[in-house]
Amino acid sequence: MKSNRLLMSTVVAVVTGWTGWAIGQQLDAMPQQRARRIGEILMEAAAKIRPAQVRIEADAAQATGLTINRDGIVVVPQKGLAESEGKPEWDFRAESGVGLGYLFMTDAFCPLVEGKPVATKRMRALKVQDRQGRQVEVRCFLLAVRQLSDDDWRLYVYGADKKPLVDVPFEAAERPGLGPLALEVEKVVDNQGTLAVTVLGKYKAGFRVVYQR
Repeated sequence: MKSNRLLMSTVVAVVTGWTGWAIGQQLDAMPQQRARRIGEILMEAAAKIRPAQVRIEADAAQATGLTINRDGIVVVPQKGLAESEGKPEWDFRAESGVGLGYLFMTDAFCPLVEGKPVATKRMRALKVQDRQGRQVEVRCFLLAVRQLSDDDWRLYVYGADKKPLVDVPFEAAERPGLGPLALEVEKVVDNQGTLAVTVLGKYKAGFRVVYQR
């Protein structure tokens, strides 16, 4: 939907080097103020999700964005990630994990599971209004972290299913990310790449996504 793409000039805390998407196109960072405005609109819609696998109280002030051909991805971190690595009430060993934030994508982007795009019915779609009053649809994912053992921490990416669509291990980040949640695209081949999530500049986990436009 054209208006969908116009709304989502979007995101990521820090995304660098995603060139090579379909014919070497470049992802562009969006102005921080615009990222915050879009993040606030989308997180308000996401807060109405029921049932939600994890609880997220998002912080639009930390939202960041990135665009390509008027498509994009937006991340809005959990409030409090910037101040500490956890709160007393956060149970990282809980089955569902602890919420890290919201991840929003236009429909041109899709996670890959076992090398195949995730089925539409397994992803949540939010309907919001753009500045012209038109209704647009955006994909929404809930990000979570779970501790399985002292040395085994996992990134969960939730769609519509009770169980996560993506379950990947965290490792030490090779370089610090900016902000509580930073996104970076790596290992781009044709129209696929690894979307890496860095938490507090220390821990990184990634999963494959495809750009289909």
